[in-house]
Amino acid sequence: FFSGERKSVPTVGVSTGFCRALTKSSGNKFTNALEIDPHVGWFWGIRENFGMGLNLGASCFLTSEGRVLAMPKLSLTFEF
Repeated sequence: FFSGERKSVPTVGVSTGFCRALTKSSGNKFTNALEIDPHVGWFWGIRENFGMGLNLGASCFLTSEGRVLAMPKLSLTFEF
């Protein structure tokens, strides 16, 4: 999404998903897991129809065994 009014905007969001493995292998902690991915960041519009974003978040997994695992994420995005 590009806005001509502001060149720099904060972002916040939450993604959800479900992890399902195609094959069972020993030690795979994410065979059946619910994923919740909250993140915050900033987006800069560099020029018309081109921008860059930086996000910090954590993928949190609730496994079928009842364990909660977290994986921190830092992402750099380009949109055009």
